[in-house]
Amino acid sequence: TAASGIPAEASARHVHLSAGALELLFGPGAVLAETRALSQPGEFLSDKRVRLAGPRGAIDNVAVLGPLRRAVQVEVSVTDTRSLGINPPLRVSGDLSNAADIDITGPSGTLHAKGAAIIARNHLHLRPADAGLYQVRNGDSVRVRVHTERPLVFEDVAVRVDDSFMPALHLDFDEANACMLKTGDRVEIVNPAGTTPAGITGTAAKAAEPALPAPEWSKPALITEAAAKRMVQKNGERIILPRGSILTPSAKDVFLHAHCTVEYIGQGGA
Repeated sequence: TAASGIPAEASARHVHLSAGALELLFGPGAVLAETRALSQPGEFLSDKRVRLAGPRGAIDNVAVLGPLRRAVQVEVSVTDTRSLGINPPLRVSGDLSNAADIDITGPSGTLHAKGAAIIARNHLHLRPADAGLYQVRNGDSVRVRVHTERPLVFEDVAVRVDDSFMPALHLDFDEANACMLKTGDRVEIVNPAGTTPAGITGTAAKAAEPALPAPEWSKPALITEAAAKRMVQKNGERIILPRGSILTPSAKDVFLHAHCTVEYIGQGGA
């Protein structure tokens, strides 16, 4: 249901700056002052705004996010690229391979940022416990269904897993508008079972799986909320299930709230 699952968020066009770029655009001694914390720990909306310009046009009042990064990165939507007249690639944030050039202007100067502009690939932020719960790993690509008035399934969504993350699906404004996303809307992973990390397939993927103890049941099972609560009481924070077992949304919520790690072993069907 829309009341369970992973929260979805729309990310507007924004800029990440290096220390050198901040000084060039805003002057010596400039700092990024936090005006609002973002959902991912440590990330924030700063008090700084810049102008983006390309061969065809410009966009004013673009937010600068903190903290500072080693490299300048500009994230825009496809609609933005048409206004600017640039042709950036679709990339996971942080991957600037073949990124487009763009001009960034602040009150103290203009930076011609070479290889800085990308269209950010939609992606899921998950903690390791969440990844275990949903049977995915860092580097997987999954299908995600957004529960809105205009439900939509996004293909090839990148999975990013780190202890510092909070669970969230990040979309740009083009994608958010396409599915009429609003605050509080949730998503679910459509194909959690059977995915493998990028670059690992077949027997190599199976060899990469850690050895685990036997599951409580020998065959895949449907785990309801009541069953999940019994398992938490009996087993604590480590839950072992046969591969192919299905968790109801309420069962997933039980394991998440109990901070459980759910692990799957065996050859169970999907």
